[in-house]
Amino acid sequence: MNRVVLTLWLASRAALAQDPIELTYPEELLTIPYILKTPVISDFAVAPDGETVALSLSSIGKQTLFMMPKGDTAGAPIATSRGMGERDIDWSPDGKRIAFIGSRADQWHIFISDTKGENARQITRHRGQDRKPRWSPDGSHIAFLTERVASETGWDLWVTTVAEGRARQLTQHPFDEADHRWSPDGARLALTLRAGRHVERSVGVVALEDGELIELLPDDWQGDSFGPRWSPDGARIAFVSDASGRKAIYVISSNKQDGGTPELVVDSEFELTEPAFSPDGNYLAYIENRDGNLRLKLHDFEKDRERTLTLRAGVHSQPVWRPDGKAVLSLFEAYNYPRDVWAYPIEGGRERLSDTLPPDLDVRRMARPELVRFKSFDDREITGFLYLPESATPESPVPVLVRPHGGPTSQWTNRWHPFAQLLTQRGYAVFAPNVRGSTGYGALFENLNDRAWGQGDLEDLIAGTRAVIARPEVRNDRIGIWGVSYGGFLTLAAITRYPEFFTCAVEAVGMPDLEALYRRTNSEGQSYLDRELGPLRGNLELYRQLSPLGDVAAIQTPLLSFHGQRYPLVPYETKQTFFDALRARPKYPLLEYIFRGDEVRGTYRHDLHPEAAWAYVEKILEFLDIYL
Repeated sequence: MNRVVLTLWLASRAALAQDPIELTYPEELLTIPYILKTPVISDFAVAPDGETVALSLSSIGKQTLFMMPKGDTAGAPIATSRGMGERDIDWSPDGKRIAFIGSRADQWHIFISDTKGENARQITRHRGQDRKPRWSPDGSHIAFLTERVASETGWDLWVTTVAEGRARQLTQHPFDEADHRWSPDGARLALTLRAGRHVERSVGVVALEDGELIELLPDDWQGDSFGPRWSPDGARIAFVSDASGRKAIYVISSNKQDGGTPELVVDSEFELTEPAFSPDGNYLAYIENRDGNLRLKLHDFEKDRERTLTLRAGVHSQPVWRPDGKAVLSLFEAYNYPRDVWAYPIEGGRERLSDTLPPDLDVRRMARPELVRFKSFDDREITGFLYLPESATPESPVPVLVRPHGGPTSQWTNRWHPFAQLLTQRGYAVFAPNVRGSTGYGALFENLNDRAWGQGDLEDLIAGTRAVIARPEVRNDRIGIWGVSYGGFLTLAAITRYPEFFTCAVEAVGMPDLEALYRRTNSEGQSYLDRELGPLRGNLELYRQLSPLGDVAAIQTPLLSFHGQRYPLVPYETKQTFFDALRARPKYPLLEYIFRGDEVRGTYRHDLHPEAAWAYVEKILEFLDIYL
């Protein structure tokens, strides 16, 4: 959809040929209301005929299903379960029905309906949660993941008949199963094993008839392996593994008795993920992560060579093939565009299939992030993204806000970051470093901060910030920092260990006391800490040494903190001792806000918790106006 208004004077054919076209561009700047009303697409599915795309999107606190017929980038919502949300949509093989999960009474279950959302029928009923329904090739079954209340094995794979709604369990493997895919003949499902518990994952297949589960990888295979995808003939499975030291694409026989030795098909100096076979099996689409820009690429099996489908800077994800094999569809977002569905014909070109950008927003005013490279304390090269406002000049330098990401196994990518853009439009530079421990740079880099939180990663952050404030257009005396979750931990570590470096700080659900966190977090949080720092038993002194709590007395930086009343990953009680110490200092500038229930999730899901997100960002902007 064009983002310009074309005013034509059509007095005559001659006038049309002679008179100019007047272009009127949108002029609205980004605001909190614009951010909150912009829909966020979470997933999509292509109809079997390739003519319609179904979307799951969220906005203003509700998740909705949309149908996007060919040529209609606006689409229309469909009424389905009539609950508070629907997502995880999948088409039946004949294209006449859809399966999805719907929310009722805080539980997500499987529904099916026609493509208009009418005649919706709930087909799973139990105490627990369901997700990711997938139709079998003949349309008789739906496989899905479920986490039952009484289960001790996390998310397991189940299957239900469509006609009768008879469900049975296929797997009961330790930890979680994920990313299940039907074989072309419908006799088996490939899946990721040991997902969601922060251990090395593996790839397996399970038989529909008797539930026999076979791990495909050799016993001596070393590497985190996940994301299986079937070849069209069912003979091979492509998957992702970092066995070579960085994520690459491998292929293995779907029958272990054939040998079970993975073949490295696509390798690169950059990390590769999300393989997808073309319908004829001649190509493999995948994503290449090049310093936070995620490109869509093709591997040609016959010619054994790679081709980039698009050079656009930004983030592509969830590639799927159009059923005729002539194009790859994927989500795409960039610094000045929210996430939408695009089609990339293999012969070249591109087509936008959805349009979530508010039409009156001026994307020309948004800051294009610069990839900054700098050397850290150990001479290792680290990168980050720097957003500079239009007003930043050597004659008029601007304050800078450092934004450490969460995780730490995460990455700040060149995607749609509306709050970073909001800050630049208010005159702040934003610097987002990908410190050691970040994903996207290989297994060694990702593991560099294991058992060392707040040490080398914090030094990376400080080194990057020093490189940024050395630039003439950035002030070296007005430096803020704002982090959420692990970014909140780094924020607290920064102001305890560098008490005079930062002008002000903002943290949300940070972790100042790692010992208390381990004792009170949920099982997912404990397993993550087990991997990153080791079990608390035997590592108690390490947990205490790494915790900002030990240096709380050193803090001088004004601090704005957000806590969650009900947030199982970082319970409010785990922050009490740290903040009690700060509250005991009557002149220390501390501001605190406690979100009721689980509304603290609005600190990172503004689309689902808009009121909390509005209050959160508004308080931050007020705080920065005073202190930065």
